[in-house]
Amino acid sequence: MPWFSLHRTHTLSTTTGHVINFVKGEVTWVPDVAVPFAVAIGAVPTVPLDADLDPLPADPKPLVSLSPAEREEKYFEAFATIVNRGRRDDFLASGLPHIKKIEELTGMQVAASERDEMWQKYQDSK
Repeated sequence: MPWFSLHRTHTLSTTTGHVINFVKGEVTWVPDVAVPFAVAIGAVPTVPLDADLDPLPADPKPLVSLSPAEREEKYFEAFATIVNRGRRDDFLASGLPHIKKIEELTGMQVAASERDEMWQKYQDSK
């Protein structure tokens, strides 16, 4: 909701301490407390202020629960891919696989403690 555009370049100083620089034709973020001031100078919201925005998706993905064996299999597949790729940015300085890379490959959330445990199991299996 708080994205506005203005038909001219203008610096808005509010009594709440906010200073907002509008550039003609560009969309600018406005804090909620400064919205009335932006509207008062003629700024136009990118989404109507009275629009009913639904923050949740209409069809949320169901949570899939994996068994420990299935999680371990996914980890091992991801580790094998990461090791075979051999990219430097797949690993941390400590030599552990980067959590974001594992999450990208497995599609599941990864905790550092679980990653460490699974990485040790993977290394022991080699």
